[in-house]
Amino acid sequence: MKKILQIRSDSGFTLIELLVAIAVSGIVLAGLVQVFSIANRSYTHQDEMATLQQNLRVAKMNLERDIRMAGCGFGSAFFNQEGNPVFPLVNTNGGAAGSDSLIISYVDYDDPCNEALPQWTTTVMSPCPCPDTWTTGVPCAVAPPFFAVYTRAVDLHFPTILRSDVCTVSNVTGVSTLQCSGMIIPPNSSIKFFSATQLITVTYSFDSASRTLMRKQQPADVVPLAIAEGIEDFQLAFGLDTTVPADGIVDSWINDVVMDNIQMSQVRQIRITILGRSSRTLPGQLPNTRPPIEDHVVGTVSEKYLRQLIQFEIKPRNIKG
Repeated sequence: MKKILQIRSDSGFTLIELLVAIAVSGIVLAGLVQVFSIANRSYTHQDEMATLQQNLRVAKMNLERDIRMAGCGFGSAFFNQEGNPVFPLVNTNGGAAGSDSLIISYVDYDDPCNEALPQWTTTVMSPCPCPDTWTTGVPCAVAPPFFAVYTRAVDLHFPTILRSDVCTVSNVTGVSTLQCSGMIIPPNSSIKFFSATQLITVTYSFDSASRTLMRKQQPADVVPLAIAEGIEDFQLAFGLDTTVPADGIVDSWINDVVMDNIQMSQVRQIRITILGRSSRTLPGQLPNTRPPIEDHVVGTVSEKYLRQLIQFEIKPRNIKG
């Protein structure tokens, strides 16, 4: 009887086959890693850009709202409070290295004491329904005081050019005199009253340490509040109406000094430039420098930050020639 021999093949992959398989797998994995890296980089850029744009939108929204209120309640150019000039828009220029700051003033007539004192007449004043109690010849004994805004023509030859002044009311008589701190308002003046709580002062400043735009509203806020992070620069320029008498048209722009009283009374428009910057350098980002803004020259260091610039102009409706 013959034996039948069965031959089995126990051979596996050859070394060459293994090397080929490893090489192909490596190529595939490298492609996947690259695709993931590109996708992650794109997501990071989009996330940083969205954050930048959101911060800039919030800053723009707050600034537009407050600046459009500048001068509300006390006329066009300025008024005097106890002899000291107060203007709707006051700037502090940060110079060649620092950022600017802005102070905005207006009267908020949404206050509960709105029109607490009526328009002035030659008879007795009505008492205030708010905590400040006024009677004829008796000064207000409870803070906050009341202010009186009176409007008059600057020059008899130009009756349409008006100036609005404000003073702290110290006494009300029942005949024809409204007494203020250091002055007596003439009987032919147009009078409007508001309480100290209605005089709003909003300050915008830049905190370079945290790269944050700050906002402080007095008398409400005790300390400045952060409204926009990721800010690298905050710059202002002011359009002045230098025509005498004023015609409301911007004749020149100023951006490199702290304005004096005459210039602040001539402000009719404001240009705001805000530069946002990502919180970190981004892989794949092309090197760039800080762009020139107003009186700030172009940056000298090439960096890989993501930057976004926004510039807009506002013409306050309450400030007129």
